[in-house]
Amino acid sequence: MPGTSTPPKEDMEFSKKTSFKLPDSVTSIWITDNNHGDSTELIIGSGEQTLARWANGAQTRLSPAMINDERAQYGPVLELELLNLAVADPQSPFATYGQQQDLALTWASIYALWLHPGHRDDDLIAISVEEKRVGEYIQNTGLGVISPFSTGTSTRDTVFWLGREAFWQGAGAPDSQHWLQSRPEVTSFPGFNGTMGVFPSQLGFTRKGNVCTVHP
Repeated sequence: MPGTSTPPKEDMEFSKKTSFKLPDSVTSIWITDNNHGDSTELIIGSGEQTLARWANGAQTRLSPAMINDERAQYGPVLELELLNLAVADPQSPFATYGQQQDLALTWASIYALWLHPGHRDDDLIAISVEEKRVGEYIQNTGLGVISPFSTGTSTRDTVFWLGREAFWQGAGAPDSQHWLQSRPEVTSFPGFNGTMGVFPSQLGFTRKGNVCTVHP
């Protein structure tokens, strides 16, 4: 499985670390800023290990098409890079996921991104990923959608929109880490969304009119 080696610690300047535990109440994750020059990237790790990074990419539109151009909001595309996946490290908090380690780490990296002080109040975040399989996982589990303004023809150049509501409703969560449960549902990625489907199932009714809704 492709991976990138961890950058030397002496090249990193860490600050503003946010630490939290995953829903299993065991796995500890942290995210912090890595400032170098005029750019800032976000580093995700566990204990002494560096697991992934979010790097600032090109600017992209964050507002839907119905918003006029002069009122539209723009922001950077955060590029996800998963580190050290080519190394079979039994100490990795995601080693037990085997061939699904990249997907579990992607989910944890997105979790960390939503908890970062710079993004915890965002409703939408634009990202890109390196691997086609990771992009399919984001789409198929409901974690994100391809931006309607994405013009990329390769996986690396494709812009995904992550939605706050989708994540906190449990989309894409590993079965061992999810915090919501619902009906079992077949998934293209065994071990993810297996106990709750893309979203938790909710029935809703109105007091007036013959309307019945089901979510999703």
